[in-house]
Amino acid sequence: MKKEFIFEFDYNRILLPESQQALTGRKGTVLNIACEYTLIPDFLKGIVSPENVYGLEINKEIVKNNPQVRYCDVDHDAIPFDNASLDLILSIWGFEHFQTDNIFKESSRVLNAGGRLIMLTPNIVNPLFLANKLSKGWASEIYFKYLTKSQYKPHETHYNFNKAATIERAAKKHGLTLEKTIYFGPSFYTKYFEFNKILESLVIKTDKLITNPVFGYLKPYIICVIKK
Repeated sequence: MKKEFIFEFDYNRILLPESQQALTGRKGTVLNIACEYTLIPDFLKGIVSPENVYGLEINKEIVKNNPQVRYCDVDHDAIPFDNASLDLILSIWGFEHFQTDNIFKESSRVLNAGGRLIMLTPNIVNPLFLANKLSKGWASEIYFKYLTKSQYKPHETHYNFNKAATIERAAKKHGLTLEKTIYFGPSFYTKYFEFNKILESLVIKTDKLITNPVFGYLKPYIICVIKK
């Protein structure tokens, strides 16, 4: 498995070349899992035909209002596509919410030979996300309620597939291969520290300092490229 360590604020700049490589020489049929209201991510615009991009959502209002989006509880349901019918599956900020390995099983079934599953998710090795997992989410609730005085209610997270080794085992179990893991940041990580500009600056400098193969495993986010 190839590993990369990148200092980057805009994850689109990482996902674009990985997606382009996955779609080279293919029809370009893409599935965006847990797409919410953004069916086609910015980095895909212009490189795929909109009619070839589909979404999966558990929010029935989104499904009702977009014919390209289909209902699916990816923890338990079969992905509503035929065997070997997709070239690329994307999951951006989704895997931290999944509880079962059904997503790996179903991705293996619906991907064409040589197709890719590309996922972006928090890295559970990072101290901030590890603390949230160990506290069963209350650390996140305290942060938004008391530190930032925000009304935002975080979605429930489980962090079952937020470590490269765990992802690799689940992929292998279902006939998939983890080709590459990209450890990157600071990206959105800085937003957690915007309440204090000195702390925010320190976090950015620290993330830049650990962008290397020795300490890079602590970076806040990972992108995994998984091949069928």
